Amino acid sequence: MHFMAAFTGYILLSGLFITTFVSIFHQKQELHDLGKIEYKNVNDHYVIIGGRFLVGSIIRQLRNHPLPRNKNCCLLQKIYEKKPYIMLLTSEHVPTLKERLRAQLSKDQFSKVIFIHGGQNCKEDIKKLNLKTCREIYVLGENNDIDRDGKNINTAYLISQLFEDCVKSQPKKTVCKVMFDKHSTYELFQRGLGGSLANINFEPFCFYKDWVEKIFASNVNNSFGIKYFPLDRVPIVKDSKKFVHLIIIGMSKMGITMAEEAAHFAHFPNFSSQQIKTRITLIDKRASEELRQFRNSRTGLFREVSYQLEIISENKPVKFEFTPQRNNLFTDIFFNFIQGDILSSSVRKRIKDFVSDENAIVTIAVCIPNPADALNIGLNLPSCVYDSCRSKRTVPVLVQQETVESVLSVNEHHIPTKCYQPYKNVFPFGMLDEVTGIVCDNDRGAQIVNYIYSFASEWIRKNEDFLEENKEYLDWIINSILSERDKVENGMKEYLKNKAEKDWEEMNIKNKFSNRYSAASVEIKLRSVEIPPEFFRQSRAFCEKWHTVLRDNANILASTEHNRWNMEKLLLGFVPTSDTEHMNCQRDYSCRNFYKNRYAIHDAIRPFHELGIKDRVYDYFFVLYCYLICLPGDE
Repeated sequence: MHFMAAFTGYILLSGLFITTFVSIFHQKQELHDLGKIEYKNVNDHYVIIGGRFLVGSIIRQLRNHPLPRNKNCCLLQKIYEKKPYIMLLTSEHVPTLKERLRAQLSKDQFSKVIFIHGGQNCKEDIKKLNLKTCREIYVLGENNDIDRDGKNINTAYLISQLFEDCVKSQPKKTVCKVMFDKHSTYELFQRGLGGSLANINFEPFCFYKDWVEKIFASNVNNSFGIKYFPLDRVPIVKDSKKFVHLIIIGMSKMGITMAEEAAHFAHFPNFSSQQIKTRITLIDKRASEELRQFRNSRTGLFREVSYQLEIISENKPVKFEFTPQRNNLFTDIFFNFIQGDILSSSVRKRIKDFVSDENAIVTIAVCIPNPADALNIGLNLPSCVYDSCRSKRTVPVLVQQETVESVLSVNEHHIPTKCYQPYKNVFPFGMLDEVTGIVCDNDRGAQIVNYIYSFASEWIRKNEDFLEENKEYLDWIINSILSERDKVENGMKEYLKNKAEKDWEEMNIKNKFSNRYSAASVEIKLRSVEIPPEFFRQSRAFCEKWHTVLRDNANILASTEHNRWNMEKLLLGFVPTSDTEHMNCQRDYSCRNFYKNRYAIHDAIRPFHELGIKDRVYDYFFVLYCYLICLPGDE
């Protein structure tokens, strides 16, 4: 007995035990540092696949995201909710990635991030992420991968296969957000080409598109406090001579995306009343080549919009103009492409002329990928761009930068307001380390759009005879739509409470994006009839007086909304029907769905006054009840 005690003491106190224990500890630590430990008991977590440049921003947003409560957890857990784990799968050297993220995140944000080393298209590595018990999945890809878009979509297909055996038992599908670099690839899936991704709630996103949409549609990025001016910072009403003019310097990925998103949003009532178009100017040394590529990728769009190419040299500018054959007044966007050096005196003179136009509401975006070159151009435009004190006009200049800690951010926050600030309206955007809205997308507005159109569809079905008999009496129809106001408002509350989430999950991706664009356009519409959108956020009683304004402007707003919808469909690859196809649709309404679904030919892509009464009623319903999107969440 004494011998055993002595032997045990010898083993415990000798260097052999300590050495063995330390060796095991170090081996485990090394495996942990290299991301080679498997965590089988982690659940109710987030998953990130790939160590792309925006992974730090995603983690930061996930930490600030309101956490959904699990209905099955106990009361104590509900009172004290812990932050969930984040599992990050990467093929990058894990210690290097950790050091990079430690520099971007606070200690609290970095805690509870689990690193797994592996390949994003390896089934065994994907299984280590415990996907079936996670909250959401983000597929980003790796920085050094060659074909990231192809790898990311293959990863999404692999994830969908893993969910195949449990999709029926889950109360709702797991959200899987997949990043695409190329706008063309992103749009293929935006149009609904999701194929075998039915087992997950597939959400494609594009870095460039999300950034531009936040500037044009939201105007505020709360995470670093920059207030972006809207394109229509001066209200453009039906009698106004003013027009939006967006000048984009650089036809990069960001530049082309900015042009397309501006074409989605910048639609105003003075086109319907005076044929005044929004102008989008793109300046690049290789504009003719870039235009050729842009036109080939948007064949349907460039058949229906007016555009011109200016080749500017030291000699007299040469202009090549094109006007669509179908109808010059069909679309309300004018594209102007300028080939020339932004530093040349001739191009600078053109910019000066644009800014000097009294009717132009100018915004300039410098979309040069190299941050130093972009900054140099953004701070050295013609002096009239910055001289808002003398001209009493504001010209925002957006400069693409890589990080939040740029010279422009210092200019924004640290120069005393009493000092002369020529660059006070120069703002950074497109920062790689700060991506907004990807995590906490709020689709409430888009769900309300879906509700409004569903209500309109049912109302049209019940009132078909009334509409045909009274299609010439538009005021009567508008008043009839407004008489449904109590039903619409009360039904919306019930819908958001009980049906919205389920309908949204089951909706195809194409319609989701269409509803999002509709919802994002509402504030521009309200400003165009001089209704400040924030008024509707006060209370229902406070906005009562504005219903008359919407009713009185219903026709012009509906026409403006249809112009926006036309552009949305053209940008998504749809084309209008030919005369023969239109006649077929008039004789047999089922032809319309056949052309639309089989050939991406849409019979409603036409001027508002050429629409049938049923199509116009959809637009009337939307503009008369669009204020619902701006109401507070509890209204």
